[in-house]
Amino acid sequence: MAGDVSAGSHIAQTWCKGCHNISPRANIMHDTGAPPFAVVANSKGTTSTGLTVFLYTSHNRMPDYSLTRKEAADVSAYIMSLKEQAPALAGRDPVR
Repeated sequence: MAGDVSAGSHIAQTWCKGCHNISPRANIMHDTGAPPFAVVANSKGTTSTGLTVFLYTSHNRMPDYSLTRKEAADVSAYIMSLKEQAPALAGRDPVR
């Protein structure tokens, strides 16, 4: 399912920015320790499909927003739209 970047940006503004830096050029960890979306997008091996699956499943470190498949695809599309806009954080693997 192809995601909508604009819808994903809106979801990120609504639900994700409290823990993640969602700005397109951000490369500094949020105070919570959550990785910036641009860094996630630029991490080796990050794919749209992988992000969608990750966002659609619950994780201990993330609140369970119960995203629909469409919402997960939209957020994934937004994150992937940030690829190559920020360098990876040195020595950190932001996707756990």
